[in-house]
Amino acid sequence: MLEAQHIIIEGLVQGVGFRFFTKTSAEKLKLTGWVRNLADGRVEAFIQGESMALDQMVEHLRRGAQRGRGEKLKKRKIGL
Repeated sequence: MLEAQHIIIEGLVQGVGFRFFTKTSAEKLKLTGWVRNLADGRVEAFIQGESMALDQMVEHLRRGAQRGRGEKLKKRKIGL
């Protein structure tokens, strides 16, 4: 079943390759969407795909990249 989520990630997520990590993780899970830095130091993402892959992606974002990680995630499911 296709789903979409809007996610705000707080933590050490800018200047550490977190957007690239998010992009490559999403590609591996066959998810689509976008990711961008916010002016306040957080990262915002819109991700869509199969619900199981979305759950895996959220866990990837929590664990984070080699040098960064999402300490706090705010998720909002979006109906398709």
